[in-house]
Amino acid sequence: ESGLEPSNPQLAEEGGPLSSPDCLLDATALGGALVEARAWANARALQLLLGGGKGEGELFGRLASLKHYFLLDQGDFFVHFLDSAEEELVKPVARISVGRLASKLELSLRQAALVDPYRSSLSCELLPCNLTSQLLRIINSARAVPPPPAAADKTP
Repeated sequence: ESGLEPSNPQLAEEGGPLSSPDCLLDATALGGALVEARAWANARALQLLLGGGKGEGELFGRLASLKHYFLLDQGDFFVHFLDSAEEELVKPVARISVGRLASKLELSLRQAALVDPYRSSLSCELLPCNLTSQLLRIINSARAVPPPPAAADKTP
């Protein structure tokens, strides 16, 4: 039991307001049941993210791990990885061995002596397009979105 069960036991039981076809006709009952179900789902999602049970609450630890790797707080492993994988990375994508890249990444992480419980979550993945193509896709998709209306067009 999570302690976050809906306060209306009829929601979870057969014959509750959501199981009856009359519920569709009674907008008040349906609206109340939906608001309560949404509140329960939000509380449960928050509990899973922030903790409260076994295997839960890893959000802050994962965010700290992302900070170490992507903000290069511990960037020496990345330099070592790029140096050791250079020979593999200059090949065309179809000829690159993802297994070799993964082992070079693991070796770089070990040599950097990083103490991170999530380091085993790091992996290598190759995209079928190059960096230039990917950047052009991003630029073109940004152009497709219409700009927001100018502030002068708004009335107070």
